[in-house]
Amino acid sequence: FYDSKTKIWSGIERPSTLNPNANLGQIILNVFARTPDYVSQICADSGVQITCDEMRLRTIRVAQNLTQMGYKKGDMIAVISGNCENLAPIVFGCLTIGAIVNPLDPRFQIDDLEHMMNITKPILIFCDEKNSEILRKTIDLLKLKAKVIIFESDSCRKVLEKTGFEDKFCYQHLGKSDELPAIVCCSSGTTGKLKGVTLSHAQLIAQNDSFLIPATDNLLTFLSLYWITGWMYLLKGTLDGITRIITTQSFTPELAFKIIEKYRVQSMYIGQDDIVQMLYEPKIKESNLQTLKTIVSSGRYITSELEREFNEYFPNARIYNCYGMTECGGFITSECIEKKFGSCGSVIPNAQIKIVDEIGNEVGSGEVGEILLKNSYTILGYYGDQKATTHLIDLKGWIHSGDLGYFDADGFLHFKSRSKEIFKYESMHVSPSDIENIIQDMKGIIMVRVVGIPDTKTTNELPTALIVKSDDCKISEQEVIDYVNERVVDYKKLRGGVYFVEEMPMTFSGKVKLEKIQELAVKLYNEKNGTK
Repeated sequence: FYDSKTKIWSGIERPSTLNPNANLGQIILNVFARTPDYVSQICADSGVQITCDEMRLRTIRVAQNLTQMGYKKGDMIAVISGNCENLAPIVFGCLTIGAIVNPLDPRFQIDDLEHMMNITKPILIFCDEKNSEILRKTIDLLKLKAKVIIFESDSCRKVLEKTGFEDKFCYQHLGKSDELPAIVCCSSGTTGKLKGVTLSHAQLIAQNDSFLIPATDNLLTFLSLYWITGWMYLLKGTLDGITRIITTQSFTPELAFKIIEKYRVQSMYIGQDDIVQMLYEPKIKESNLQTLKTIVSSGRYITSELEREFNEYFPNARIYNCYGMTECGGFITSECIEKKFGSCGSVIPNAQIKIVDEIGNEVGSGEVGEILLKNSYTILGYYGDQKATTHLIDLKGWIHSGDLGYFDADGFLHFKSRSKEIFKYESMHVSPSDIENIIQDMKGIIMVRVVGIPDTKTTNELPTALIVKSDDCKISEQEVIDYVNERVVDYKKLRGGVYFVEEMPMTFSGKVKLEKIQELAVKLYNEKNGTK
């Protein structure tokens, strides 16, 4: 819905199915109790299935045993793990006693661990065995007094062991849910150091209710809880009574095909670069992917050429694009409501968006500006960083995304670029996504990023493309340049060149490191042109 007076786009207003004033742990236990025999989780690594009743008992045991160990409301508990069998009951137990869960990426090196743990200062850390050594070094560096429990170790089994009084468990009221921190997730880190995004119990409950996906019997995602989308799928499966299929392994096309076939997966979340990887994996031709009905993705949209290939191999599936960010608790627009090719969908229920120009004035349909967001419950802030929180949220409660986009006349959001990605040539603004979408239409292109690099002879920034292509792709750099330059206006032509690379510098949240991309592009340009 669009209000032409305020220039605000809104989703429908509706009461939440689940009570946002309750504690997440309380709701989770109640949901499990309703369908005790239903399979809540299947581990694709081991084949182990856990019913709702067993998940409920494990959650209660974790809550009771952590309480016996002295942990309580407000304590910071970090989790550094892939999606292992006992991850869900551990975090559910933490939430039930009011502890704050700080998920960190299991691929973190010591510098990122040191940075984030210095912010959150956890007193208890659950981790995988492979992370334990680097974790202990980080604890020593920071001089933290933190207990470490390794998943599947004896100490972890003690946290999960029977207490003998599970049936006497009584939930304790923890206070106002919209003021009660549930998780501290990491920001994306694409343009600087990671920050801790603090989300309340109420925000996660309300977000789950507004995050709509087509009906399904099961869900698959490869994302750990380090990602906000990992939390969204953990809660969507749990609170909506959908079987979650998990794996500790990282995404590969071959693994995805294997799991989809074996467990007859109907719905999954993967990034759009991963979709492209699947399409260019030769084994797709011999895989039975008929059961897949829904792929939810986010960010840049799949081009028309790639969508045609997708429909060939996934005849029963549709891609639903979304837009959101960790700071608003997940997605805030979605094509799951209504699809429109090239868009990120329309505003989800109980949320609002407006677009503002460079001086903060609201603009209408078709005009590009910064995307400002507001949903029913606002982020509690960046953990321990009031200055950054003030910069993120204005006095009227609008979250400033730093992203550029526009709404079309039908009310669909179109993402352009992060504002920090925009560069200038001959005083004209160049949006990298305009060029990237053209290149992505070329067959064999797995990933592409466009940046502007300084021209040593002028004040211009030269459009430059870095590309990862498939092994059998024979396209030359000059062919890409010619293909793009025939389709864009003069100031968007690839004057900085095209460079094929083996891989892109990525953050641990799976997004490109903009500074590293920029540095690599400058380096390759200088090597080619003999400049410094």
